[in-house]
Amino acid sequence: MFNSNGFYTQLGFISSTQNNNVNLPNKNGTIALINDFVTTPAGTTNTPAMTIPNGALTTTPQNGAIERDSNGQLWETHNSIRSRLITTSDGLITLAYKAVTSIQTNLDIATSSTIQYLSASSIIGKIENISVQRLNSNTRITSLIYNNSGVKPKTAKIEVFLRINNGLFANHWTGSSAVNQVKIMEYSGLNNYGLKNYQNLMLFNIQNSNPSLAQWSTVDFPLQTVNDGIITTADKSYYLRDAANSRTFGASEASFSFVFINTLEFADEANTEGLNSRVLLRSDNYALFIETIR
Repeated sequence: MFNSNGFYTQLGFISSTQNNNVNLPNKNGTIALINDFVTTPAGTTNTPAMTIPNGALTTTPQNGAIERDSNGQLWETHNSIRSRLITTSDGLITLAYKAVTSIQTNLDIATSSTIQYLSASSIIGKIENISVQRLNSNTRITSLIYNNSGVKPKTAKIEVFLRINNGLFANHWTGSSAVNQVKIMEYSGLNNYGLKNYQNLMLFNIQNSNPSLAQWSTVDFPLQTVNDGIITTADKSYYLRDAANSRTFGASEASFSFVFINTLEFADEANTEGLNSRVLLRSDNYALFIETIR
């Protein structure tokens, strides 16, 4: 319906199965859908499901708003705080420590035990075949002995492994001694407690930019061990292979995860003598991500 200021329209039920375009006038206002929700069409190879143009951010952040600034960066607002959305274009590849907040081995019956947790997976193609990455981790370690007069465990450790979900790590470019995960961090000992900050480089390299033609593809990093507060490092180098161990595998083809493993091991594994100490071993990981340097 037209009036002196323009027009307005009311949409009713549309039984047609054809595609319909409704062009709204360039006016201020709110489009409200009552007791309903918005479903966009599926994206295609030519058109995205939805596009938010570049523009200016609102002067006052509005809860629930998603905005794109003049540089194309996305922002979201909740609790009246506007935050920029971090994406892989920022050079961060987040393998978040999700689900549980803690991995806890709490042995009231003082028997040997191992608990494992697997992180989320990285997206294939987010790590270049030739690149420098920085691995960052912030973990709080808790280890307590409840009865010092008992027999202490011979092993108390928290290990962090890098897992390749669709490939293998090998000791030689031909694929010898191939495994799907390798250790990158270890916190061991009953006096190894407190906040642990870890930051080190991971170097990816390949002999030919085309993995199908490359003789080798490698990852190099320092393995850090903290044993009762004493830090040691050992340089490690592995060759990347596909899951069938039949060819060289580029880092850009790989999907990675982190694996946390807590282990308490007693000489008397089942505590049949009833002499083992009751021990608590817990790891709380607050940050875990890979950052692209170049």
